[in-house]
Amino acid sequence: MTSLPAPSVLETLLPPGRWVLDGSASAARFRIRHLGFATVRGRFHDLSGTVIVAADGSFEAEGAVEVASIDTGDGTRDGRLRGEGFFDAERFPRIVFAAVHAAPRGLGAWTVDGELTMGGETHPLSFLAWKPVVDDDTFVLRAEASLSRRAHGLDWPGLKQAGRAVVGDNVGIDLELVGRRA
Repeated sequence: MTSLPAPSVLETLLPPGRWVLDGSASAARFRIRHLGFATVRGRFHDLSGTVIVAADGSFEAEGAVEVASIDTGDGTRDGRLRGEGFFDAERFPRIVFAAVHAAPRGLGAWTVDGELTMGGETHPLSFLAWKPVVDDDTFVLRAEASLSRRAHGLDWPGLKQAGRAVVGDNVGIDLELVGRRA
């Protein structure tokens, strides 16, 4: 993780200290168009992460999901997604996001820019996040992003029927993160 100066942002969002994501209370959900009219929704059940905020406001933040924990509600589809032709969970067991910059957008919203590593490739990704609810020992944060699956190397054989894409390109990501002071 890289330490980043952002006292005007992180200092006001989270108090200094080490925060650990509570994977059992957090959610990482996604959605993608299927067959041009339906939406497939899913989630990753196994997530982890840490945020370290220094007294000067600089921070380190990283989060990950275990690919094997993917769940779309269809066991056959989930098995294909974990397999070699898709996410290849054996070779690439984790999808990791590392924050590189955070900036306020106003009205309680802020942008978190970072790098998403998935399938051995790293690409930039920006989340729109809302100021977390924080008490002494817990924070709750909501964030969302969208990514092009093709731009992130997720263009597998067999995603087309009769020359048309069976699966859309835009993947919506929704996070509900609960962190505990470590």
